Amino acid sequence: MPPEGLQDFMFTFGENMGADRNGWVTISAPSVKEAREAMWLLHGAKWSFCYTVDTFKHEYFPAGELAHFHYVPVHALPVLLYKVDGYKPLTEQYLEAE
Repeated sequence: MPPEGLQDFMFTFGENMGADRNGWVTISAPSVKEAREAMWLLHGAKWSFCYTVDTFKHEYFPAGELAHFHYVPVHALPVLLYKVDGYKPLTEQYLEAE
C-alpha cells in the first residue's frame, strides 16, 4: 500500500534490457508524471512500459518486484548549495549546463 497521497506505478523492461526484463520496479508517486520522471532518473531510457495497479499483471513477470521507490518532492529534501557568484541550489548547476 503506498503512503497517503501517492499511488503505485509499475515499470517493466523490454526484451533487450538485460536480466531485469522479467521483473518490474514500483514507484509510489502523486501522479504518473512524477513516476515517469523518477524512472527516467533511475534508468534513463532502459524501461518499456508504465502500468497502474489496475492494469498490471504480476503473473507476466516471474522475477517479481526488483525495487520499490517512494517519490519525495525536491522541496521536501535538504538542498545542496554550491557557490558560483553567490549560492544556488545544486540542481540549477545541471539545468544551466543543458
